Amino acid sequence: MSTYGIATICNNMEIVSGIWQMELYAPRIAAEAIPGQFINLYSDDNTLLLPRPMSLSAILSDRLQIIYRIVGKGTKQFSALHRGEQIKIMGPLGNGFMLPDVQKHSIVIGGGLGIPPLLELVRQLKGKTDAFLGFSQKPFLTENFEQLGASVYVATQDGCNGYRGNVMELLENTASDGDIIFACGPRPMLRSVSE
Repeated sequence: MSTYGIATICNNMEIVSGIWQMELYAPRIAAEAIPGQFINLYSDDNTLLLPRPMSLSAILSDRLQIIYRIVGKGTKQFSALHRGEQIKIMGPLGNGFMLPDVQKHSIVIGGGLGIPPLLELVRQLKGKTDAFLGFSQKPFLTENFEQLGASVYVATQDGCNGYRGNVMELLENTASDGDIIFACGPRPMLRSVSE
């Protein structure tokens, strides 16, 4: 059941150029959220009527973490918020991932800002996990996946880190044989995963 309310910002920082991580104190939503769900953030600017959907990258006991890119006026305003300030939110929203009941060898495939929601998924999966992560430029969160025990494979379009090319090419060129696949990212990537 989604809840509309006020969350307090615990921290809000830039983790790589143009990509920000915000942690919110929102115990009611955190208690109900599952991996793959999202929240809506509301701007105080009355000219921005629609909320901004943000995927959950971490679900803690009383807090939520999101990763977002500055792409417009709304996300630019979010980046200017500081610890202790409050923001209107609604969530959890969406269906989330269906987690297997038993240990499996999971293959997790993410592209761009489809990568952050996979972090909480990997935290809750049982068994071996291979994470294939695709970035246009500088990677982020790869160490977080490694800290959770995942084997991490990185592709960058510009070749600055890991395999030069897209994440699907990386997957095709890597010997990984899993029982179940989870994916989040751009539609062309998801179509390729399905095929």
